[in-house]
Amino acid sequence: MQKQTLLSRNAILLIMLALAGCGSTPGSENPEHYIIDVTGTPAVLNCSKSYTFAGHYASEENDTVRVAVAAGDLMYFQFMGDEILCYRYNPADGQNLSLRFDSTYDSFYLNNELISVSLSEGSAAWDWLAGADEQVLTGIRSLFISLPLSETEMNALEMISGVISNPGLFIEGDSLLEEVLSVIKPEWLIAEDLNFSTISDDIKANLKHLELLWHSGAYHLDPDFLYGLPALNSLIIEYWDSSDITDLQFEKLKSLESLSIMESDIHDLAPIAASSKIKNLSLVHCETLNEIGPIADLASIACLELTGCQHIIDIPTILQMPSLTRLSIPGNTSQLEFADIISRHDALQGLEMVGSDSITDLSPLEGYSGLKALTLDFNIPDLRPVYQLIGLELLVLPEELFEDSLAMAEIQQAMPGTRVIAGGGFCLGSGWILLLVPAVIILIIVRKRFTGLRPAKVNR
Repeated sequence: MQKQTLLSRNAILLIMLALAGCGSTPGSENPEHYIIDVTGTPAVLNCSKSYTFAGHYASEENDTVRVAVAAGDLMYFQFMGDEILCYRYNPADGQNLSLRFDSTYDSFYLNNELISVSLSEGSAAWDWLAGADEQVLTGIRSLFISLPLSETEMNALEMISGVISNPGLFIEGDSLLEEVLSVIKPEWLIAEDLNFSTISDDIKANLKHLELLWHSGAYHLDPDFLYGLPALNSLIIEYWDSSDITDLQFEKLKSLESLSIMESDIHDLAPIAASSKIKNLSLVHCETLNEIGPIADLASIACLELTGCQHIIDIPTILQMPSLTRLSIPGNTSQLEFADIISRHDALQGLEMVGSDSITDLSPLEGYSGLKALTLDFNIPDLRPVYQLIGLELLVLPEELFEDSLAMAEIQQAMPGTRVIAGGGFCLGSGWILLLVPAVIILIIVRKRFTGLRPAKVNR
């Protein structure tokens, strides 16, 4: 009985709404946002911008997952077993992504092409890699490596490193971590156990091609380490504190265009404003943040995410950024502030309203053109202004609304060209990477037991 109660509690915590997506094509002045359809995986996160607080899970066993993304966004796909695929979205892959996991050799396929392999000690994937055609190996974009590895496996990794060009690396564990980084030159890196302040100069030199870094863990983020990454254009940080952010001179990060700060104790955004190239800024669940005024000086900003920042006192600062193409408003935005924001921003492609319970009237959206994706995680008495959004491709609504068949029939009839979905977000806090798979299974079990309708899946 206690276990069943725990399952129910975890499921309730997981079913919260959000939509992912706000990224940019490096060097693009006006980043385009894409609505992509994904099959073969029950859950998707856009970790570049919304972290584990935003995503979408499939509502049927073989349903399509639809999310909003931009070029370069780091996507996190969760499969039904203990399988993880991280992938940076490339518009060349199209807007219909078909994913498949081969459990025999722990490999992942995108549109029937091999793109990633999961490697661990004793995995059958090692034998497969040893005999794989070189042309097949060159298509690998990322490696998920679970440490430790044997000496033979390390030698095999070194052999294929000359064939696989700058793959993304997701590394779990710390044994032989530096040895792995000495043979692989990654394009992006997730390594929770990496101590940046102690790595050797040789390893730092091997990271000169690093474009995206996800920092998560107990270790201090060494500013000098970041300054030595000339290609770094995307930085994801969780659990940052005020002392860390004030120590970092953002103007020295010459290539940085996308910055995501999650669940962090920050108060002053002035250091960030020193950067001249930041186009995408995500501040997700930074509950100590009260003022956003300094970021009005970010001349290139196109995407701003403020999900979970509930104590912003200078929301009108957003009015000083009229060129935004993607916006997630703070939860404490008032009705009047919402109307002003919409009237001053005519280029929005994506709009996210999470926890904005003070907004009860969507009439400011009437006649708005160009919006591709809209997320609402709270009940609105009248959705008719949304019906007039010509060109809206994705509408994310609270899950409870889908229990009202008459309301859903009206929405779908009024918006035949729009994919209307229930959002599925989750806030798991520290250690989420170790919890995602059980959480998916928990949610499926509970939903099947209590609704008997559709198995929804969420994250780790």
